[in-house]
Amino acid sequence: MRKLIYLSALIIAFGTFSVNAQQVEREMVVLEIATGTWCYYCPGSAMGADEMIENGHDVAIIEYHNGDDYTNAEGNYRNNYYNVSGIPTSRFDGVQIVNGGDHDNSLYPQYLPRYNIRKAVMSSFTIDVVGTTAGFEDYFTEITIEKVAASNASNIKLHVVVNESGIEENWQGMSELNFVERLMAPNQYGTDVDFSSGETQVYNIDFSVEDDWVYENCELIVFIQDNSSKEILQGLKMNLTDFGPANDYDVAIKDLKNIPDNSCAGELSPIVTIRNNSEIELTQVDISYNVNNEETSSIQWTGSLAYLETTNIELPGIEFTTLEENEVTVYTSNPNGLEDEFLGNDTVHQSFGQAIATTEMINLMLRLDDYPEQTSWELKNSDGEILYSGGDYTVQGQTISEQFTLDINECYSFALYDEAGDGLELPGFYYLYYGSGTEILQGSSFGSMISTEFSTSIVGTEEIKPVTGFEIYPNPFSNKAIVSLGLNSESKVNINIYNLQGQNVMTLDRGILSQGNHEIEIDASELSKGIYFLNITLGRESKTEKIIIE
Repeated sequence: MRKLIYLSALIIAFGTFSVNAQQVEREMVVLEIATGTWCYYCPGSAMGADEMIENGHDVAIIEYHNGDDYTNAEGNYRNNYYNVSGIPTSRFDGVQIVNGGDHDNSLYPQYLPRYNIRKAVMSSFTIDVVGTTAGFEDYFTEITIEKVAASNASNIKLHVVVNESGIEENWQGMSELNFVERLMAPNQYGTDVDFSSGETQVYNIDFSVEDDWVYENCELIVFIQDNSSKEILQGLKMNLTDFGPANDYDVAIKDLKNIPDNSCAGELSPIVTIRNNSEIELTQVDISYNVNNEETSSIQWTGSLAYLETTNIELPGIEFTTLEENEVTVYTSNPNGLEDEFLGNDTVHQSFGQAIATTEMINLMLRLDDYPEQTSWELKNSDGEILYSGGDYTVQGQTISEQFTLDINECYSFALYDEAGDGLELPGFYYLYYGSGTEILQGSSFGSMISTEFSTSIVGTEEIKPVTGFEIYPNPFSNKAIVSLGLNSESKVNINIYNLQGQNVMTLDRGILSQGNHEIEIDASELSKGIYFLNITLGRESKTEKIIIE
C-alpha cells in the first residue's frame, strides 16, 4: 500500500487577462537570502523573513549561509551565482533585490513591496510534485512541469531545495535559525528543463536527509529559473511531513530515554519511543536490547498504532558490567510479524560513561526559564528512594541553589525533567557539581529528561589546594576579562570555557606557572552573548565558575 501526497502549483487565475488568458498565478514567491551567523546586520533579514510567514504571504524562503557552521557547497554556489557582494542580500524570485540589513529592526517593510511586485507577475508554467518517503530519511519525488502559455525564457533550470527551521543557535542576539538551506538535489547546478519534445516534462529527483536534521521542521522547495535572466518563473513548497509512506511495514525508533550520562548501578531500564511509519495499523513489534554487547533481552509489544502515531515503552531492567565507556543498543524487528521494509531507523545506540567519584556534599544550581512550572528534578539513592526533589516552580528566571549531604560509598542518580520536552531555554541552565566546582552534569537543552549517576567516595575529596586566590573580573563582561589567581606552588595551568551545551568553545594552555600571583587575560570577543562556564585546572585541582558575556 503506498500513499502519494500531491501538491500542485496550478492555481487557475479567474477573470479576464488581456495579455494571455492561459497564464496562471504564481504559487510561491521564492525569497533567497545570503546570510551568516557572524553577520551583525543579518538579524534584520531573519526577522523580515519570519514576518513574511507570520503574515501569511505566499513565500518560499531559502537562507544560504556563508562563513559559519551551516555553510555548504550549494549555498556558496548560489551566493556566487548572484554575485553577492555583501551579506545580507535578499532576492525575490532572483530579480527584486534588497541589499543590506539591520541589527535591531526587521526588513519586513522593505520586503513587502518587493514581494507584492513579484506576486502580481503571472506565470507561464505549473509545477506538480508527487512524493513518497522511506522512514522520513529517503525521499522520492516525481516533478511535473507544464508550459501552459508562451514564454521567452530560455536555458531553464529546475532546482530542488530542502531547508530547516527551528535550529537552536545563539547568534547576534537571536536564539534560533530558520529556513536554513540544507541541500539541493541532485546538486546546486540544477536540472535542465527542455520543452522541445512537448509542453509537459517529468523529472524524478530523489534525496536523503541527515539524521540530525529535524524533518518535521524541514520544507521542500521546488522552483524553475531562467538561467539567463536569473528570473524565477514558478515555485512551490511543501513540508517533508506531507510525503506519504513508501513502505507497508516500517517501525522507527524515535527516542531513547532513561539512559544516564554516567552509571554506577550496573542496571538500566530504557524507555524507548517507537513510531508507526506505515499506513497499516501496527499491532505488534519485537524489541531487543543489550548493553556492551552482553546478553540480549527481548520483549514483544502489542497494542495499536495508526500511521505516525508514537508510544513510549518502558523496557524491563537489564544488568551489565559497568565499563569506563558503555553503549546500550535497542532495535526493533518483525512489525505485525512480518519483515520491516526499511531497516535504517530500526536501531539506536547510546553511549554513557562510568560514574565519577564525588564527595558527600553535592550542589545544584538551576536557573529556570520562562516556563518554570515545566521543570522538576529528583535525586535518588541506589534503592530508588527519592531523597531530594524540586518542582512546582512559579517564578520565571529564578535561580535555585540546593546542597545535598549524602552517604559515602553509595550510588546516586539525579534526573531533571521538562514537561514540554524542550529542556531549559536560554538563559536557563542546570549545573550539578561538587567541591569547588567540579562538574557532574551541566547544560540547558535536554528534551524531556536528562539523568546521570555518581558515586560518593572519600577519593572524591579535593585534598590538594595549590591556589590561595581565584577571581574573574569583571563578570559579567563584554569582550575581555581577567582571571586572577595566586599559586601556593608551581603548577600547570589550563583554562577551558564551555557553553551551556557542554561544548568547549575556548582553551588556554598557560603551561607551568611559578608560585605567586598571576593574571590571565580572557579574550571573548568572538563568543556570542550568553552564559558560559570557565574551568581552570591547577595541577590536580579543578575549579569552575559561571561567566556571563554581555
